[in-house]
Amino acid sequence: MFKIVPDWFESPYAAMLRSIPQKLGSLLLAALALLAPAAWPWARASWCRVGPMRHPYRLMWAGLAAAWGILVWAGSRPPEPPALEIGQWATAYVFVFLLAAPLLARQVCRRLPLERQVGEVFR
Repeated sequence: MFKIVPDWFESPYAAMLRSIPQKLGSLLLAALALLAPAAWPWARASWCRVGPMRHPYRLMWAGLAAAWGILVWAGSRPPEPPALEIGQWATAYVFVFLLAAPLLARQVCRRLPLERQVGEVFR
């Protein structure tokens, strides 16, 4: 008997779809995964990538890359408890990063004086 395995580039989305039991919720989650990065240019968080948030931002991106790799692995496995639960945790991290990181960076940047923000961009 052969099992159906998604391609490597479809595996993260397959793991996200499996992470929520309701079909409509899974579909909305997959749509949000594709649309959330499109809202980032309006978050105006680019100044924080070079300022005091540079190192935490790099760590969060490394965590995102690790979570995406875990989703690739979990999506290529059958939907059984170890891979399913690990995929749920990785999906949660991906969405916390996609939704909370720009908002957190924007809050930190608002507290900095504008001269410091602009000066650190052009150094």
